[in-house]
Amino acid sequence: MDIVMPGLNGFQATRQLSKDAETSHIPVIIVTTKDQETDKVWGKRQGARDYLTKPINVGIARQRIRNLILMDRLRKEVEAQRDHLEDMVKARTAALSIAASLFLAGQLLRTPAPRGRSAAARGRVVPPVVPAWRYSHRHPFPGRAPDPCRPSAQ
Repeated sequence: MDIVMPGLNGFQATRQLSKDAETSHIPVIIVTTKDQETDKVWGKRQGARDYLTKPINVGIARQRIRNLILMDRLRKEVEAQRDHLEDMVKARTAALSIAASLFLAGQLLRTPAPRGRSAAARGRVVPPVVPAWRYSHRHPFPGRAPDPCRPSAQ
């Protein structure tokens, strides 16, 4: 895109292309004789991906176009990975929610009803009831829960 054009100049055209949802994915490279730093900054602010001054070096132009294509491909890959990870997080969150509700339902079924005043009313916290057989395969003393403060004797 050149800056100096009749009617609509290159900055205005670049701004319109970058703001339109249908054309915002198209990378615009400004190629012009204007080599002022302010023109380069203004062109990038309007949405141009790169700025080349005339006369252009064909090797440099090719490399910059390759870089833009590579950056676009990498951006798409990162977005696809992000979407995949977000889907995985949603699925695991749902599974954890189901597991937590099943665990709480199981705890409510196993915890005996308090007699008289409740444990919470007496100021005590009652640990959940865990059957002794759960630890028999992990601990050298069957029927006893492992002590988290002592290192295991394995």
